[in-house]
Amino acid sequence: MKRFRSRRARLRDANHGVALLTALAFLFLFSMLGAALVRSISIDLERTETELAGQRAAAFARGGVEAAIGEIAAALVAGEAPSVLAGPVEIQYPVYRSDKSSPAGIGPDASVRGRATFTVTDESGKININHATPRVLKAVLGVDGNVARAIRGSLPLASATGSPANRAWFTDLSELSTRGLVPAGLKVDSKLVTVYSVVDHNNAEEFLNVNAAPAQVLAAVLDIPLQAAQALADRRPFRGLQELCEAAGKDPAMFNGGPGAETAEPLGKDLAFQSRCFRIVSEGVVAEVGPGNSEFRPTLRHVEAVVVFDRLAGPQVTYWSERAEAGEAPAA
Repeated sequence: MKRFRSRRARLRDANHGVALLTALAFLFLFSMLGAALVRSISIDLERTETELAGQRAAAFARGGVEAAIGEIAAALVAGEAPSVLAGPVEIQYPVYRSDKSSPAGIGPDASVRGRATFTVTDESGKININHATPRVLKAVLGVDGNVARAIRGSLPLASATGSPANRAWFTDLSELSTRGLVPAGLKVDSKLVTVYSVVDHNNAEEFLNVNAAPAQVLAAVLDIPLQAAQALADRRPFRGLQELCEAAGKDPAMFNGGPGAETAEPLGKDLAFQSRCFRIVSEGVVAEVGPGNSEFRPTLRHVEAVVVFDRLAGPQVTYWSERAEAGEAPAA
């Protein structure tokens, strides 16, 4: 009898041990699940904060572009050269957070800093390949006459040959290669040519500013040696076509855009003496503020735009691109 009771006691103790181990196992499992849940919440919060910082930085970058457009428009209305061409411009933006003590429900966040820095460059001195004659294309692209005529013929111009269905305006310089119009490996100098300086291709006027054009462009357009073009550039600004012709010693009909240059349009229609096309590159930054007013964990977004202004300084965006830093998610 005593042996039977001892066996029952041992069995009871064993059951208690199994129960304890089971409880410990469940406790460990729940602890791991809790830790995983906390980690998941932490990752989600971090991802949300990162996305919010990216959205803020993108908004600041766009704000930089809008500020630049406003500055340029004001200068053009006043008949002045935009002062923003002189160098980078920085704009500080406030960052807000939820604040229940504020009547508006939000308040400034001193732990985060936001800003945009933009630069503006003049695009008006570039050859627009959608409206360049074969002679100009030959000179500025460094291609032969057949290639230049093929480029011209691929455009939906009244004077172009070929099926209208196969013609299209260039929307990017890379299309010279993707359409198979230029020799493989040809490097197109984006400092000399563009596709963005004209809004309405059917009514393209005054889009090439001779006062902003590099010497290579002047040489190509005016059909003069590069050395003479450089000397002409040193005499700028010119106030009109007559003054330009007198300085160049040539009639517009003798330029590379004249009637003898495989186009029925006189070059004077394309030329301008004030810039109307500008490239704006804006960087938006959101960073946390640390000890000593230092910044850490910056989030950057970039916006690049080309804007054409009409005669009343009304802006028209002809190119827009947004991007994040390498390794970051694209801007929303």
